[in-house]
Amino acid sequence: MVIIRYYKVIVLQILFLIIFASCSSISPEEAQEIQEMAEGQEVLLIDVREPSEFAEGHIPGAINVPLDRLVDEIGSIAHGFNQEILIICRSGARSRGATGVLETMGYTNLTDVGGILDWTGEIVMPQ
Repeated sequence: MVIIRYYKVIVLQILFLIIFASCSSISPEEAQEIQEMAEGQEVLLIDVREPSEFAEGHIPGAINVPLDRLVDEIGSIAHGFNQEILIICRSGARSRGATGVLETMGYTNLTDVGGILDWTGEIVMPQ
């Protein structure tokens, strides 16, 4: 019984590495450049933080889709599996997870921006 649990843990770790090793990741500065170049084009910037976190401050143009609702809502947001999608969260953990999930769903043009804590560009603050 213990051996089976041990192997399950190893298999899960290997799957985690496979999923996240294949995800594209860029710095916040590079994301800002992409965002600026993409004006007028169909590039999504999805913030996977909770609504309360998003309300505390977010990147202009970002769409708030909490990680636990991403699978259900991505089909109504994205315009196909090849649309360019940038994903951001607070510190980078949830954006990595979201990128991996979307990749397994068949989305191909994904970029993990990381966390808003590292973002150096403009942030929309609450009034």
